[in-house]
Amino acid sequence: MSQTTFTDVLRRLLPLLLIAVTGTSIAHEPATGWRTECVGRMQLSLPGDAEIATNSARTMEAQYKVVGQQPPFEFADGEVAGWSSIHYSGRVLVSHRLGPRDVRTLERAWIDDAEQSKRWAKNKASGTGERLVFEALSVAPKRGIATRVNAAYDVSLLIDDRIIRQSSSGQGMGGPDQMTQFHSFATGAVARPYGDIPNRPGICLPYFFVGDDGRPARSIGTTYRLTNHPDITVWLEDASALERSSEQIEAKLEPRAKSDFFWSNYDSSSRQSLRSEWSPPYRNLSFAETKAVESFVQIVRKDSSVDFGYLVVGRGDSKAKPDASDSMLYVIQNTKTARDMGIEPLRRDAFIELAQAIAASVKRRTTTP
Repeated sequence: MSQTTFTDVLRRLLPLLLIAVTGTSIAHEPATGWRTECVGRMQLSLPGDAEIATNSARTMEAQYKVVGQQPPFEFADGEVAGWSSIHYSGRVLVSHRLGPRDVRTLERAWIDDAEQSKRWAKNKASGTGERLVFEALSVAPKRGIATRVNAAYDVSLLIDDRIIRQSSSGQGMGGPDQMTQFHSFATGAVARPYGDIPNRPGICLPYFFVGDDGRPARSIGTTYRLTNHPDITVWLEDASALERSSEQIEAKLEPRAKSDFFWSNYDSSSRQSLRSEWSPPYRNLSFAETKAVESFVQIVRKDSSVDFGYLVVGRGDSKAKPDASDSMLYVIQNTKTARDMGIEPLRRDAFIELAQAIAASVKRRTTTP
């Protein structure tokens, strides 16, 4: 592949840069060659195709055996997307594309998990006197399995060649609410190709969409790796805005504090240095209808390669109708990934132009009831 020059990138980005200056949304008319994608209740535009980080078959199988902390999301080649996570009426996992053997393995795993839950509920109830009710639930006409123990629901669906799983503890939520949300997930989950933007209320997940009434809380962070620029990963988080409960908590949620926390923790064990490219390090901007800050840093890796990172953090409003999301966007470079593929990575100026153009495209997804 020929070397990508700053002039080439600028020519492709010019329509977006003009829009960014005027403050007009680009969501419905991205620049030529760009694709519009969606995360949670938001959308963004990316320069061409991208791979979305999901969960490997091995990770999915392990989670049926032992439920642990947030399992890794990763790309098909094993590169981990460490900030990806999905919480939507419980924890949600989405598998990589599966072959017949993986499907059979995971079907056995979800059946074994259901049997274990049934035994656990029976044994715990008989030993403590606590009333635990296990129930097998129907997901027809979809292929999958669903169970509940009291208000804790677990549903796995095989749709096309991927499995999507939602599991909730039921803690702090009433049974009827959980039943309604289970039913919404089981009936509303549909496959969603990259770049397909539903216009009805619901949640965009990696390769899936779940229709809802627009009210369930969510915290959804999705990571993309750009096909045309494999040195670039893009992560967008859309989360229900947390209530402003106290000055101490609010100070931690303030965009500059969250930005400081992110950069201080990013790749901290395997980098030589990280420093701001701007002085002062933060700039204010409007991002997805919220007040936000942006930052631009240089990252020196352990192998002395030099990369760049861009971050936007916005603070939402839980009382807005519809809610203004707590949102974060990063665009981060790893030049080694591109060079290993024989592709020249973006240079500094081309990188920041690209990152800011992506940020300018982020907005709440338009829906019709």
